[in-house]
Amino acid sequence: MDTFGLRVKPWIQDIDGLYHPLVFDFERSFGNKTFANSIGDWMNQWWSSSIVLAIVYIALVFYGQEWMKTRERFELRRPLILWNAFLALFSAFGMIRCVPEMLYNLNKEGLEYTICNRDNIYGITGFWITVFCWSKLPELIDTLFIVLRKQKLIFLHWFHHATVMIYAWYSYHNWTASGRWFVFMNYTVHAMMYSYYAFRAMKYRIPKWMQISITICQLLQMAVGCFVNYQAYTYKQQGHACDVTYSNIGWSFAMYAVYFGLFLHFFCLAYFPKKKATGKVENRTIGEQKTVHKESTVDFLGQIIPIGLLMVSLVYNILYPVSSILKYMSWFIYTVILVLYVRSRANSKENSSSSPFSFLLSKKSQ
Repeated sequence: MDTFGLRVKPWIQDIDGLYHPLVFDFERSFGNKTFANSIGDWMNQWWSSSIVLAIVYIALVFYGQEWMKTRERFELRRPLILWNAFLALFSAFGMIRCVPEMLYNLNKEGLEYTICNRDNIYGITGFWITVFCWSKLPELIDTLFIVLRKQKLIFLHWFHHATVMIYAWYSYHNWTASGRWFVFMNYTVHAMMYSYYAFRAMKYRIPKWMQISITICQLLQMAVGCFVNYQAYTYKQQGHACDVTYSNIGWSFAMYAVYFGLFLHFFCLAYFPKKKATGKVENRTIGEQKTVHKESTVDFLGQIIPIGLLMVSLVYNILYPVSSILKYMSWFIYTVILVLYVRSRANSKENSSSSPFSFLLSKKSQ
């Protein structure tokens, strides 16, 4: 069967025994282990170039903002619709391939297999894991729309894009087994998120419950990421064979833990906004005083949770042996996170909408 000039097989059995429907020929390329291994060797040699790309990306972001200060904003509504629709479709295809593989092996082999065995680097799923890692480079175009449309760009937007790209390439070069969890979750959440952005760009009114649902899914993604890394660490400590390095566990846990804390803060601010206080403190009713106390608690947790989780990750990377380069890089990144997070907190006192994670459900598609 031909679709748009591409050959499609109605059903193909993957190397793990799972049948996939409507498989294109190019998806089957990783059934050839020699070819798949050659891609792995290439990534092993060049993954560090992602660090250079990230630095260039960050430099261009700040240069672009300066360049746009004296220029009118670009509308770019149609390109934005097409871009978000493309990423939504791409993520949906990846989800269709990776979610069944995850559920199939989780049911057949169990949790430890899905975290510690990296056989999924081959076959149809292996193809989609590879393009997932590569897709983190073109996803940087998200920031281009924000800069050219002169919308508010907070540090965690570009920090998130840059670090995810580095981590994805770094994980692929040593074929991290737990990556199957991160890939299937990311495809699933991005399929929903970019669909949301596309409809927003088309000026459809999205019910608030859908926005909340997407936010909850993103929050669950961070929590599950922490859990998977904890399980990988536990299996290795018990002496089980597990294709995840200690350094990767540290990096991954650091990212997911910090993102979880910041995203929890965003969730509280976005869907439980502060009420404007009226009158003097001594004239407040008991109910108003409870509200103020609750707001103070939420704000305190929003500051202390990410920093606390960050410190746990830092101690982990100090205690467990990793290469000196990775250790110095991790210390540098931890310092950058803290400095920029403190700056973001300072800015948030002037503008309550500057929550560190507001880029995830921002108005970029308006």
